[in-house]
Amino acid sequence: MPKPKEEKAKEQTQEEEVKKIPLSKVIYTEIDDEVSSIYDRVKSKKTKEVFVVVPLRSILFQSIINVKILKRKTDEIDKKLSFITKDKSGIYFANQCKIPVYNTMGEKKKIKDVRDLSKQEEIKFRSGRPQKISKEKISISEITAKSDKAPMSVRVNDFLHQFWKQGKKKKQKKTMLTSSAHRGTMLTLTAGSVLLLFLIAYIALPNATITLKPNSVPIEQAVNITFADFEKNEELLRTRPNRVLPSYIVNPGILEKTTEYNATGNDAGGSNARGLVKITNRTDREFPLVTRTRFQTDEGLIFRSQGFIVVPAAKGENVPGTIELGVVADESDINNVPIGDKGNIAQNTKLFIPGLTSVSREEIFAEAVEGFTGGITSKDKIVTQRDIDGAKEFVKKELVRDIPGMLKTYVDKKNAENNLGLTLLNDSRAINIGDIEIVLDESIVGQKMNSFNVTARVEAIGVSFDREAFLQLLRDHIELRKSPDKELTKIDDEGVTYRVIKNDEENSLIDITATIKGVEQYELSQDKQSGVKLIKKIREHVAGMQITEAKKYIENLPEVESVEIKAWPFWAPTIPSVADNIKILVDGTK
Repeated sequence: MPKPKEEKAKEQTQEEEVKKIPLSKVIYTEIDDEVSSIYDRVKSKKTKEVFVVVPLRSILFQSIINVKILKRKTDEIDKKLSFITKDKSGIYFANQCKIPVYNTMGEKKKIKDVRDLSKQEEIKFRSGRPQKISKEKISISEITAKSDKAPMSVRVNDFLHQFWKQGKKKKQKKTMLTSSAHRGTMLTLTAGSVLLLFLIAYIALPNATITLKPNSVPIEQAVNITFADFEKNEELLRTRPNRVLPSYIVNPGILEKTTEYNATGNDAGGSNARGLVKITNRTDREFPLVTRTRFQTDEGLIFRSQGFIVVPAAKGENVPGTIELGVVADESDINNVPIGDKGNIAQNTKLFIPGLTSVSREEIFAEAVEGFTGGITSKDKIVTQRDIDGAKEFVKKELVRDIPGMLKTYVDKKNAENNLGLTLLNDSRAINIGDIEIVLDESIVGQKMNSFNVTARVEAIGVSFDREAFLQLLRDHIELRKSPDKELTKIDDEGVTYRVIKNDEENSLIDITATIKGVEQYELSQDKQSGVKLIKKIREHVAGMQITEAKKYIENLPEVESVEIKAWPFWAPTIPSVADNIKILVDGTK
């Protein structure tokens, strides 16, 4: 007879699809694992869903209370708990606590009821007072027989677990007997030995290590040096006079500089803006303004007054003197850029008088009464005579500024070609600049062009010298300058400066003063006499002294910049009284 549809649906809801459980979600437990240890392992799992494999007769399944506690704790940490077990008590308790139960790890089915294990097997759980079971009683021999019929893997696991527990108990018992017999004696001997060692160390082995950092001070030496032309002063140089070095002429020929200059004139299509300004005077006195007085905006636009006026004084603290005045924009702003339509400034634009101080500008100023008009920017530029004159001056300054760099480039080229080590004497008094020639077609005045080129030419002659010989002379003099009880730790070759004090062109001699800097510090090493004396002085003075007082004494010595003291034992407040037990290092070295 076919089953009703309701029964088929019920059977389908009691079984889940066959699937496999990932090992990353599985925890294996032992029979005697407590609830707390199982919870700790569930908590340490990183997965949200955790499957706990529980063996038969586990302590966990001895009471439903254990299962409820584990369920509550896992819910608190937002973990989904499931059991994998065949323990009937565990299945029942899990169903009561609404915990999913599976019968295997591999292809598994979810157990909805303890009867799912076997239709012939039943288990009755009682609560409250004991009740008599109606089923036939089973003898111990029958239980043993059933146990013998259990699968071999289960029986082997049970045997090994019992063997492990018995061995663990024997080991604990043996350890307790051994430790209890000797613990008191061993503790006494150990404590006495440690105390004796500390006593010996404190009495016989106290020592201190003092690390000194020598005091460093900057030093500089100025040296007067004469450069003599190598060709014209050959006889003088042959005698090797003191502080005289040979020099060499640098003559690259004609130097040339070409630059582009922007035209500033406007064609007839351009015009200047104009308008009215209201001048405000907050001072208590009248302020006269001459014709063509300049007014300037924050953007650098220039406007000029068209007549002489007197700005009236203020009539009170809150009633300044005012007057209106017509102004016209200049052709160019303060940056020599045409103003044109930029001069059509808006109403209320503030203008100041550049000739006044910053304080006076706050007292006397102007504002546009209305928007300015009439400013037109020409699209075409016209070269004016002022542009020609400006271009000549500009290219001269550019050439003079670049001459030292041009001479240096020439010297570097000669060094590379001839494997030399010469350096240009970069001082304006050592460079002879001839008359500058300007190359410019002045007929372009009035022509429409945005810019034009202008060229300047000149003959310039410089002087060079051997840099290494120059530096060595300075090093020798700073070595002589240092104190006899100090050593030079640094010489700044790159920071050498010099200036020409005399240029004797007739005899081809140039006198300069050069300055070299360095750093010197006291020599405190034990292979130097000054260091031996100082170390002996420190050792004898601080012996037996309080560490804090010894540190103050050493830091006040002029030879020492800083000091570090380490004592043994570390709690000792004083330096050892025996001088041989005081070790002194300089900069961390012996």
